[in-house]
Amino acid sequence: MDKIWLKSCPEGVPKEIDATVCGSVTDLLSESFRINRDKRAFLCVGKSIMYGELDQMSARLAAWFQSRGMKPGARIAITMPKRVKP
Repeated sequence: MDKIWLKSCPEGVPKEIDATVCGSVTDLLSESFRINRDKRAFLCVGKSIMYGELDQMSARLAAWFQSRGMKPGARIAITMPKRVKP
């Protein structure tokens, strides 16, 4: 299969991922948040969120879900407005 999307990868981004490096998606995200704490994770409508902030926010959101009785494996939906550049 021709992986045409690889042509769009920025310089320095690996073309393949070693799935054996982390034991789970949770481990992968935790390590990414730790390594990139001071880097920008998102930019939307002029507001930036750093990886460290995102880590804290996601932990607070998870705690809130648990306080409302949600159990591991429960499904949630998150919606965001569609933004179009002027």
